[in-house]
Amino acid sequence: MNFKSRTSRNIENVYSITNLTLDASNRTDTETNNLLSKAATGTATVAVGTAGQATEAEIDSMVTYVANIATDGITGTALTVTDTQFVTLNSKLNSSITTLTVNAAGATAAELTAISTAITASATKVDEISNLVITAATQTDTETANLLGKAVATATGKATVVATGATAAEVASMVTAISATKIADYGITGTLPITSAVNGTNAADITSLLAKYVGVTATVNANSMTSTNTTGQLDVVALPANIAKIGTITGVMALTANQDATELAALFSKDDAVADATVTAIGGGAGVATVLAANAGKIATNGITGAIMLPTL
Repeated sequence: MNFKSRTSRNIENVYSITNLTLDASNRTDTETNNLLSKAATGTATVAVGTAGQATEAEIDSMVTYVANIATDGITGTALTVTDTQFVTLNSKLNSSITTLTVNAAGATAAELTAISTAITASATKVDEISNLVITAATQTDTETANLLGKAVATATGKATVVATGATAAEVASMVTAISATKIADYGITGTLPITSAVNGTNAADITSLLAKYVGVTATVNANSMTSTNTTGQLDVVALPANIAKIGTITGVMALTANQDATELAALFSKDDAVADATVTAIGGGAGVATVLAANAGKIATNGITGAIMLPTL
């Protein structure tokens, strides 16, 4: 039996342990708890070893006796903590830990803010966040970007986002996270706001967002949205699988010959009642004219320019 084991067995006879260096990987739960309980304030260091070597009970002991652990005093190769444990242990967790994972299941907005603040202070403090649930309306742009940037890209535990109230910057962070396979399938819920700011030149980002979105209340602000036959933002919004997820289109739809009668009908079906759409050089045959006539109340005064083929009488 070594000194630390003997000390743990006789812990009632110990008043204080100074400069304790503890290797959780070769201590029992009871030994870790006993030794940390007697460590002098702010002096203990704890090596957590590789994944799983520090048990949940040992992590709980670190939380209980956090005041006895030195700043940056928890080191090791891999450690997984809950959001609550992270908030308590933050100042004690050394950024040199190779893989620090925060399991954010059930995390509050305040806890997510604290995790984001730690990421801002040290980009290497948190390596991964699993089971992340972000409510966009309660987190800032920076927090959403920080948190999604650390979300896991593994098969399980990917992030989900309640998109109601999201800013354009937060939506852009969602796009980045989708590209990095960090958002779960159907992982975007709520009312997803889509604007031309998502992507100014093509519709790929709108496509990726709506593919992850589950719901029928997404909003589209059509101001400055592109229309380039099949690759424009309006063209993608009009696709059957996408338009079914849209609740309302606001702003000015600048429609062109790139929309056929089917696409026009789909877009107008979700357009608000404001008479502000414009139609330029639409062409397209009798079907187009029929759709425009049916939706004349949604088109701006003098909003149709260019040639339109009228139906044969």
